[in-house]
Amino acid sequence: MSGDGQECSNIISGILYNHDGPVHEFTLQIPPVFEGGTNEKCLNLKQWLSFLSKNDVRRIKILNFIERMPISSNIFWCSELIHRELYRGTLNPPPYGFNGFPKLLEMFVISKI
Repeated sequence: MSGDGQECSNIISGILYNHDGPVHEFTLQIPPVFEGGTNEKCLNLKQWLSFLSKNDVRRIKILNFIERMPISSNIFWCSELIHRELYRGTLNPPPYGFNGFPKLLEMFVISKI
């Protein structure tokens, strides 16, 4: 596991978890420099999405430039979303009880191989 990737993950976690109030926009870019170990095992994306779903996130953009990465089902509980953009992320079917994104205006899903 790349030390740089883990360090970045720790910084993002520290900023999010110490933030007081809503987080309206979250953009995560996973650059190709992290190739060879930095992926979902290193990033705390599941925990971040859980946190964001409870903090009124309105815009989520996840730009993944390495291998295809599963996106946590916690994204389905972000009920305030108006914009969602995923690049090279895979989604499982929504969990039981999911009723859609009532405020969603834009959704982009790009899944290049």
